[in-house]
Amino acid sequence: MKILEIDWQAFLQVLEYYRRLPYGARRFLVEKVSPSQAAPNAAMDQWREPLLESGIMIAGPQGKNAQVDRRFQSFVRVIRAMGRNRIFRVPTRESFHVFVSEHFEGPEITAFSGVGHQYYYYRDYAAVQGLFSRVCAAAWVKGFLEAEDPHWETPYQAAGSSPYFSSAAVLHAAQALIQKLVPGAVPVPLAQLPGMCPELRLDVLGAAMRAGFRYLLFYPCLLGEGLEPGLGLWPAAARKLSTEIPRPPEPVTVSHPFHSPFLVDDMTAVLSACAVAPHRLRVNDEAIFEADQRNLEAGVGTLPEWIEKAFHFNPANRIAIALDFLRHHQFLEQKGRRERAMHMEITELGTDWLRLGGKERLKAVLDGLRSQLKDRSSPVGYQSVSLVPNAGRMSLGRHVEQVASALRRVFKGIEAGVFVRLRDFLAYHRDRDNPFATIHRDEPYGSVVVAGRSVSQPSSDELDEAWEEQLADFLQLRLVPLGGAKAGADGDGAICFALTDAGKYLLDAADDFQLGQESQGRIVLQPNCDVVFLAPSAKAESEIARFSERLGRHVGTLFKVTKPSILAAAASGLKAQQVLNTLREYCGADLPANVEREIVGWFGQFRRVTMVPAMLIHCPDAETATRVISAAGGRVTRLTDTTLEWHEQKPQPALLKKLREMGIFLRER
Repeated sequence: MKILEIDWQAFLQVLEYYRRLPYGARRFLVEKVSPSQAAPNAAMDQWREPLLESGIMIAGPQGKNAQVDRRFQSFVRVIRAMGRNRIFRVPTRESFHVFVSEHFEGPEITAFSGVGHQYYYYRDYAAVQGLFSRVCAAAWVKGFLEAEDPHWETPYQAAGSSPYFSSAAVLHAAQALIQKLVPGAVPVPLAQLPGMCPELRLDVLGAAMRAGFRYLLFYPCLLGEGLEPGLGLWPAAARKLSTEIPRPPEPVTVSHPFHSPFLVDDMTAVLSACAVAPHRLRVNDEAIFEADQRNLEAGVGTLPEWIEKAFHFNPANRIAIALDFLRHHQFLEQKGRRERAMHMEITELGTDWLRLGGKERLKAVLDGLRSQLKDRSSPVGYQSVSLVPNAGRMSLGRHVEQVASALRRVFKGIEAGVFVRLRDFLAYHRDRDNPFATIHRDEPYGSVVVAGRSVSQPSSDELDEAWEEQLADFLQLRLVPLGGAKAGADGDGAICFALTDAGKYLLDAADDFQLGQESQGRIVLQPNCDVVFLAPSAKAESEIARFSERLGRHVGTLFKVTKPSILAAAASGLKAQQVLNTLREYCGADLPANVEREIVGWFGQFRRVTMVPAMLIHCPDAETATRVISAAGGRVTRLTDTTLEWHEQKPQPALLKKLREMGIFLRER
């Protein structure tokens, strides 16, 4: 070690001088005073006298400046280093790298990180990252607490260095110090350590601190605005050690549970809109034009506000996910070339899917996800839409099947219809049956995505965090949007969820499922074709939106059945009887006779025509047209006396030669 290689017993004794200083004088000492250089009186201003009175600084020979007393230079150097330590403000790999680079020599990092006997320069990023993976985890501290003798440090000693745990007393003192730090999981002031550990002599406590810093068991820092010197464990490790062993999540009662396969409804809305008018795509990034995007977002059904907030289901995200699924299932395909207008066009598969009922549409999507693990010819990791959301979380795609199997095992263990708190569920399963830990043992140089960034050589805590994120993503991006889970909140507002029959079906734990039914009679169809919602109904919204114009959201007059909306519904494949049955189902009463007549009449006006490019042959007179027909035969059709339609893409050379022999020469225009 460099700066921290001091007599910590002496540091604790000098600490009282520092603590007598006003907060402003402490800040000046930490930020402005160099341990080996004099500070002019003008720079010290109002803090000169308090610093001189503390004894830490002494006046210069002529009284024009002041400097740190030589006896306390190492103390000030350490205090300033504590002020630079950002680990407890921003506990990241970067702040750890800065700390280690400042305090450790290259041979210490080499021996400590377990990378072998090759010498690493002390700023080598890879070596420090390997060290992070080893020590910034609860397992590192637990392993030390289980040590029985000072030989624990032998594998991590630099060649030729003296042991830091020089006796069993120093080892046990460091262990006792950690045990005192664990319960609060936050740094404590150094001045409190003698009182927290009264059984330890001050010299043994100082030696234990020095050894703990050397092996990164705890870290020094300055606390709060008062810049109080403190000591703490790595934050993530401290939190994990301070909590009790998580128990299996217990059943809870929720109010107003939410359940809707709204992803399928969103896919239906997007596909229905595309059936009427294909979505235009920008040439530069192949994204949907903003105007079309706004129209799509306005057409999706509403969700409870707390659901949108808790699971980040805003309309833009919902449209993006729906488009991913539609492209994956080949319900939409891109048409046009980059130099021309590009658009997304509904396919025959998409048209067939739209004609299905609600359960059949959902089942087709669930079957597509279920089949990925059974079809070995198409690895899960290479699917554009996988059973495992964010399938690239591990650097090696071939491991996604292993992650998918682990997800299924965990969620299969939940009893259908029983609500549990999401936080309890994640806390219990984050370090159990973690596939990322197994994958990392097989591929130690692979990477994993944690909090949106790729991490190489992840620590055990980072692997647990990645697994926790994967569990949450599976609930948020698969189960809830596809109706595989109900969501709710308990009395304290904590998010809860329960598995449904559709969720069991997706997990291959059931052969079939029943689509949840909502209560009827909460919707009124008025004679002026307005559709009034007396209570929110996500399922009814998604169905009625297919053939109505949206006027509002949540409750009140949400839709109006119009001629353009009915014609658009007919273009998407709906029939008049389907629309009437849907309205009867949700309105729970007879429909106004005039509305029923209008709907049937509007559907009756729908026609579909086909427009294809054609090649026309214009002849100067009827006699020439007859001669062309005699030569071309069934490949042409007479449209008028002098105009013929050519059925093939282009006349063949043999035919052109035959026409020339007849005195007829073809000119293209």
